[in-house]
Amino acid sequence: MSFFSKSKLPPKPVHKRPRSRFFKFVLWTLGVLVLVCTVLLVLWLRSLTAYVFGFEPPAMAAARYSSRAVVGDLGGVAVTIPSHFANFVEYDGDPGWGEKRKGPRPERTHQSKLISFGYYTRFPDMAGESSRELIKDRSSYPNSRTAWISVGITTGSIYPGDGFLDRIASYIGKKRKFPSTNSMSNCLDNCMV
Repeated sequence: MSFFSKSKLPPKPVHKRPRSRFFKFVLWTLGVLVLVCTVLLVLWLRSLTAYVFGFEPPAMAAARYSSRAVVGDLGGVAVTIPSHFANFVEYDGDPGWGEKRKGPRPERTHQSKLISFGYYTRFPDMAGESSRELIKDRSSYPNSRTAWISVGITTGSIYPGDGFLDRIASYIGKKRKFPSTNSMSNCLDNCMV
């Protein structure tokens, strides 16, 4: 008999591993599910932020819904504008879209140069969004039949120059092929319902 004879060695034990494969499958599935849920939650939170603050950054949204009046220099005149008549306020030296402010936010005084702001006003009484009822009234209209007018004021370094409304009207007239400005105003008067 040989020293390495197979007959004298004990038989190798047979290990069954189907359960460990099942547990690995379950763990991988749970991991993928958790990852997908996390991604969906992050996307949902980002869209919720956009819904709450709109397209603007949170600092601008907080300023927009502030109850403090806006102060500044508007074309050489010191003004104090009620908050419901000054949304999306921009001062000279403010960062543009997508830029971050360098340094702390300056204290605004009547010497701070205003360069743009906007507001909504209701026609014909020219009421602003000064109360919850007026804000609810503005949101109650469909966009095509609203009594609310969006007003934008631009001045200072971003003012497009004298005659810019004529240039815009000329461009619109050429694009839509209106024969003259009189027919354009007639169309606008007759088309309004």
